[in-house]
Amino acid sequence: MAYYPGKQWTKRDLILILGDPQQIAGAQICELSGGMKENITLTRQIKTRLGWKGFTIYDVIENHGFEPQPLMMLYHFNFGFPLLGPGAEVVGPILDT
Repeated sequence: MAYYPGKQWTKRDLILILGDPQQIAGAQICELSGGMKENITLTRQIKTRLGWKGFTIYDVIENHGFEPQPLMMLYHFNFGFPLLGPGAEVVGPILDT
């Protein structure tokens, strides 16, 4: 979740996406708004498939306000049991460790 000092994100909806019987997905819409100031929406979708040993996080950030807004995203994960086990891999655009 993006961080704005002194601001709180409002969680609007939690949606379970059905369709493909082999796919499990959910989405959440969060809003950050302050009157005539920022008006930002973050839509997060998490998907996986039955039997698949992974998941995908897909974020869409939209600025519905009248002015450009600064944005910085930091993803923090606590990898551990049961996510990590023998033979597990963390795959992503990792620049340095």
